[in-house]
Amino acid sequence: MEPDTIWNKMYEYRSRLAHGGEGDFSGKLQVLGSPDRALELLKQTVKTAIRQALIEPQLIFDLRNC
Repeated sequence: MEPDTIWNKMYEYRSRLAHGGEGDFSGKLQVLGSPDRALELLKQTVKTAIRQALIEPQLIFDLRNC
């Protein structure tokens, strides 16, 4: 699965939750698997971004200013 597709589905899931809905993992969000898998993806992504910020702080600074 393409990263863009996965992150678009993550955004759709976030939007549903933010507007009081629930995730339907048998429909459009099936690619994410389950709420637990979506949360794990988010946790791992944040950990990776923090590690990268420690290695290359200027990159993160530059990304914040885009």
